[in-house]
Order: sequence, then C-alpha cells, then structure tokens
Amino acid sequence: MKRLFLMMFIPGLFLFSCSSNITYNYDWDRDEDLSRYSTYAWMSVPAEMPANVQAARTNNDLLDKRIRRAVDAGLSAKGLRLVESNQTFNIVYHIGSEDKVSVTDWGYRYGPGPWGYYGRDIDVRQYTQGTLIIDFVDAETSQLFWRGEATKSVYPNATQEEIDETINEAVAGILRNWPPSGENAR
Repeated sequence: MKRLFLMMFIPGLFLFSCSSNITYNYDWDRDEDLSRYSTYAWMSVPAEMPANVQAARTNNDLLDKRIRRAVDAGLSAKGLRLVESNQTFNIVYHIGSEDKVSVTDWGYRYGPGPWGYYGRDIDVRQYTQGTLIIDFVDAETSQLFWRGEATKSVYPNATQEEIDETINEAVAGILRNWPPSGENAR
C-alpha cells in the first residue's frame, strides 16, 4: 500500500495548513522578571524590496494584518494591553519558508513470483516548511527577552478561511507559553 503524503505550501505568505502538525519552540531570558511586562506596541520594521518571489509572498499587508490581529487578541486575553506610547515591551514577528525534501526508505518488498523480490520501496516527498517567529523586545533596553516559534509544512492553495484558521492556531500555540511556566520561569 502506498503512503499518501499531503504536500503543503502557503498562499500569500507561507501560511500553515489547517491540519495541525505545528511544532512550537520557545526561548526566553531566564534572568528577566517577565511579570513586569504588561503593555506593548508593535515595532516598525523598515520596508524592503523582496529579494525573490518567496520573500514577496511573506511581505504582504493582508497577512501582516491577520498576524497582528491574532497576536493582539491572544495578548489581550492574557491581560496585556496594546498602547501607543510608554509600552514596557515591543513586538515584532518574522515569517519565512524553506523548500525541503523527505526521503523514507521502507526497505525491500517481497511477494509471489520466481524471485520473491520486487525491489526497494522508497518515498521521496518535496514540501515547503513555513515558520512564524514572534519576538518580545524590552522597550527600554531593546533586548530580546522572549521568542516563540511555530513551524509547519505549508501548501499553496489555501482558502482565505484556512489561512485565517492557520494563523490563529499558530499564534495561539505560540502565545500558549506566555508567560513561560515551570521551574525556569520567574
């Protein structure tokens, strides 16, 4: 039986597919008192001409609006406030995609016949991996103190609803670890 693989890429940017196989990673400054951060503003990022088509897909005002809306809603639910000045931290996000190849060697196949051998069963899958990174930067020192990252295989033919759902899922997953908990969090 052949294995079926769903190849994904993201339209507009590199949005994640609606099926949820998102990998999350986090990092933060364990010496920082994270409880002091209660208000935030969005950092302005200088506009640059995209270097290629993939970069142009990630430099998209519509996608920017969706990501900011999802982050604002997630942080508001956690009691943080978006302000226009005197914020305790700034937020910036980064998005990108990378073409990948996955090779699975299932071994030799055997069956009826004079030799009882059909050859190797190898699957090769090309896909695009998308990444969304959200950084929290201290407003006073301009030092990064928390980073959340979501990574997933993505696809090119997503509908607008799928894009929104995927962004919301990725952002919610990233913000699930804010503030960090466990033995290393203050």
